[in-house]
Amino acid sequence: MLIDDKIIKKLVSEYKTARSVITFKEIVNHLSKYIYNYARKVFGVNHEIAMDFYLYYIERIENILLKYNETETKFITWFTYTLRNGYLNYIDYKKRKEKYKKTEISIDAPLCDREALTLHDVLYDTKKYSVYSIDDIDNDNIEEISLKIFNYIENIFKERDSLIFFIHNLELFINLITKPLMKYFNINYEEAYSIIEKARATYIYKYNDIIKLQDSIAKINLKISEYNNKGLWTVHLASKKQNRIKKLQAIKLNVPHSFIAKLFKISVNAITKIINKIKKYLKENFKYNFNN
Repeated sequence: MLIDDKIIKKLVSEYKTARSVITFKEIVNHLSKYIYNYARKVFGVNHEIAMDFYLYYIERIENILLKYNETETKFITWFTYTLRNGYLNYIDYKKRKEKYKKTEISIDAPLCDREALTLHDVLYDTKKYSVYSIDDIDNDNIEEISLKIFNYIENIFKERDSLIFFIHNLELFINLITKPLMKYFNINYEEAYSIIEKARATYIYKYNDIIKLQDSIAKINLKISEYNNKGLWTVHLASKKQNRIKKLQAIKLNVPHSFIAKLFKISVNAITKIINKIKKYLKENFKYNFNN
């Protein structure tokens, strides 16, 4: 069944406003088959795994939908992107479920086994950071870490400086900045939401490129698996995969300094200094305990 873009956008908008259980059930009814079929068709998994992923994703879908900000892009484009990330998180979740123990994490300590991703990377401080890397971390951990960083920054830095940093790293703090925006600018919820929507629009168009590259990498992975099973040479495929990963890692989902400077009516140079100051402080001082 095709998902009508106008209908689903309307339902999500209504749910974000009223939090109606009936509306939520209607949204889930519209998306259920797509969620289940996604894992089966894209990753070729069996019914048992597809259903397990479906249940994993449904448990988290409310928070995912609340992050949606309507744009001209079709809802299903955005939703498919969340599904791909959700499935990668699901795989890591299954692998690490029994593995996590209480561990102190500094901002430069790896958050997971893949490519030594750190909180430093999550905060867009290196050229190597990408949305691809951040999505290798379990969604539950990202939400938890985001809240810890948010509270840590708010307790140390000025209200304006904190808000500038949060807006720049909007994807990380999108569920947390509405009230700070309302308070700082003395505006209502709708006006704060409008600022968030405009800020997100500065990079939302990049989602299509991300999805295309992730699909390409997934197809190359399947080829590598096929070639390995046949005992064939895979160096050329590995090289092609690395090339795609580099392109993916070059895509950054940050709100530009120029947008933030216009919002706060200060110079771009001042915005840059504030963001770099907070990143430097976090790098040197922030530590975090999992499961504390």
